[in-house]
Amino acid sequence: MTIVFEAKSMLARAAALAAMVLTQSGAALAVPASDKAFTVANYPVEARAQDAVTAKDRAMTDGQQAAFRSLLKRIVPVTAYDSLKRLKSIKAADLIDGVSIRSERNSSTEYLASLDFTFQPDGVRTILRREGVPFIDTQAPEALLIPVVREGAGAAGAAVTWTEAWQNLDVVHTLTPLKLEKLKPEIHSDTLRSLTDGTGAAERILNGEYKAGLIVAAVADIDVPGKRLHVTLAGRDAVGPINWKRSYRLASGEQAYALELAAVVGLGVLEGRWKAVQAARAAASRRSPGRVLRCNFWSSSQASGSGTRSAASCSKPRASKRSALIVFLRAVRTCRYATPAGRRGLPMPWPPEAWRFATKAEPGFSALGSSFIV
Repeated sequence: MTIVFEAKSMLARAAALAAMVLTQSGAALAVPASDKAFTVANYPVEARAQDAVTAKDRAMTDGQQAAFRSLLKRIVPVTAYDSLKRLKSIKAADLIDGVSIRSERNSSTEYLASLDFTFQPDGVRTILRREGVPFIDTQAPEALLIPVVREGAGAAGAAVTWTEAWQNLDVVHTLTPLKLEKLKPEIHSDTLRSLTDGTGAAERILNGEYKAGLIVAAVADIDVPGKRLHVTLAGRDAVGPINWKRSYRLASGEQAYALELAAVVGLGVLEGRWKAVQAARAAASRRSPGRVLRCNFWSSSQASGSGTRSAASCSKPRASKRSALIVFLRAVRTCRYATPAGRRGLPMPWPPEAWRFATKAEPGFSALGSSFIV
């Protein structure tokens, strides 16, 4: 059954149909934006100067500028990093909402501290929108993260370092919040092997033991003879199943540094996955026209005075049964509106006078496929 969707106003039509597309395509609606992502916590600062006061001032000034860059890298999609060059002249001091000290120590010429920088959410958003820089400030649902170092040469003492590497990251304000958990004794080595290999029922076992749906194991394997650190993120985050692997060079005496670097990169991977999905949804929303429908398409080889003709059967379920209405596009130069692969964007002509309605496809039309207009 195919009919034309009707709404009292274009605004209502767009809102209702956009929601319909997200629901029918299985996409979850994003939760309202939170300001939590605009805090960069546990950020290290350090400076030296001729006296303690100057050293502290310099550490604060340089630290808030560096923290602002870290915030931008957090909320801006990787594909838009080049656009951050336009923001180099922005002074972080103008956007600071507050600074709190976690720890600090100083001497007569040096200042070191770990600080929490909170930036003005609306101020940052305004600047990014003004400069045309896309951003994602919606946090994902919290996931459990289990840091694990598998037994083997070099594993002694590394488990504590690996866990601390994740604890030292800002896992609360990140776009992908994490709750760190220890590996339970009930999770055996064969379960971890199954999880990292992507086989078996390891994910179900983890879900049962931890009573949670989103669980990621950060598994580190230290290869002392090969001087490599192998890291696997396996399980399920807010985006979906994950089985990501990467190896790092393990120089002599730099095991702690390699583990810290791997944790930073791992958190970046989780954030990057979330940002990619959210950016894709935002792009789809921006492309949504006034009419968003599920369509079947035909093209005609018969040229008319205004160009090649095309037709679309636009569908929406209705409680009452009706005969199908076929919507024909006129004055279309080329038929580029759909492919057999489906689910691709379709530019819909407006105003409605550009449409003609009939009960069946005209002779000479051949099927192209179907697609969602998003």
